[in-house]
Amino acid sequence: MVEVRIQVDRDTLNNFRAQMDRLVKELGKTPEDATRMGALALLKSLKTMTKTAPERRRVRVDKTWRKKSRDASGNQRFLMRKLNRMTGAKYNVQIWAPSLAEAKQSKQTVIHYRGLAKASWGWAAQRLFPSQKVGYGGRKPQREVFAVTQRGKGNGYEIVVMNKLDYIGLALKGGESAAMSTAMRNATNTMFGRIEQRLKGKIK
Repeated sequence: MVEVRIQVDRDTLNNFRAQMDRLVKELGKTPEDATRMGALALLKSLKTMTKTAPERRRVRVDKTWRKKSRDASGNQRFLMRKLNRMTGAKYNVQIWAPSLAEAKQSKQTVIHYRGLAKASWGWAAQRLFPSQKVGYGGRKPQREVFAVTQRGKGNGYEIVVMNKLDYIGLALKGGESAAMSTAMRNATNTMFGRIEQRLKGKIK
């Protein structure tokens, strides 16, 4: 069983589980293998449904600042948009630079963990299937961003994946529930297609 704690409509969840049942009944997979395959399909779909931040934060001219005025160092004041990861609210951070072009290149604008949310699903999949590759070029996180728990045997076997990023809900396209529903439908379609191809002898 794959445990899902984000709200998903019952039909979507049942259709997903029905394909895992087919893996057992029609392809002879063990319940453990079927659950892992379902989890892998879902994690890959969640990765697709997760947004990647731009390389740098947006910077704009501070319209309340007198254009010809500069500080003692010859800098002007610009505003950088930043996201509160807990609430999703955006707020301004001041950047002082000689020009807008230079303000946009400030070290403050760099998003060091760009792509971390997307990669977190890939690392979870990698925990289940070590051969899975994860592309991530950002700064290495200082703490574990996910947890994968496997317990039980046979029909009682289950996998629980916990994403520990406090902003993962904001990173999912359309919000948690909508993204999970879409990801689960896509994972269901993936499993359905693989099963049909296997039954028709098109793949091994």
